[in-house]
Amino acid sequence: MTATEIQILVRRIEKFLVSQPGVGDAVVVHEVTPEGSNCFKALVEPESEPAPAGGGGNLAGYCQQVLSLSQPLVIKFGPIPRTPSGKVARHLLAL
Repeated sequence: MTATEIQILVRRIEKFLVSQPGVGDAVVVHEVTPEGSNCFKALVEPESEPAPAGGGGNLAGYCQQVLSLSQPLVIKFGPIPRTPSGKVARHLLAL
């Protein structure tokens, strides 16, 4: 995958996750595993506590089916860290 393809896929996954019921916001990052394969990790901020029913495993599986992902997607629920101006503080993401 090229860097552009990865960036487009990250945005598609974020857009899909945010469109799901109970999801307030989502941030997706791309990682390369030690074996050299691609992996995507998402931090999903629920609209309200508790996290959406079904958990991250079901949402990840559904996302992989709908978007036809061949790479693994790991979803974690929690608050998304932000800077004082409201932007995502990517260096503080706990993925």
